[in-house]
Amino acid sequence: MFTLNEEFMRTISKNDRVMIETAFKSLQILELTEWFMNYDPPEDRGYMWDTNETKNKIVTKMAEDYPGHSGCSLAITMRTLKSIIIKV
Repeated sequence: MFTLNEEFMRTISKNDRVMIETAFKSLQILELTEWFMNYDPPEDRGYMWDTNETKNKIVTKMAEDYPGHSGCSLAITMRTLKSIIIKV
């Protein structure tokens, strides 16, 4: 089971919190949190240009609840999320 670092979540803006919570919810619904925690995108593409099918499923699911990501906000959200998910 996974959760978010609540102490960190209290320190960020409402908009950032929505992006991270939406991404985390998408991982949970798709049951891909473990996969995400073990996956690193190619160094030459990062999350923004990564063509991995599983990553694309996650991004598609995220867009259902938060369709406003730019490439930059997507990359920042994914990297931040990876650093604050806690396995319990």
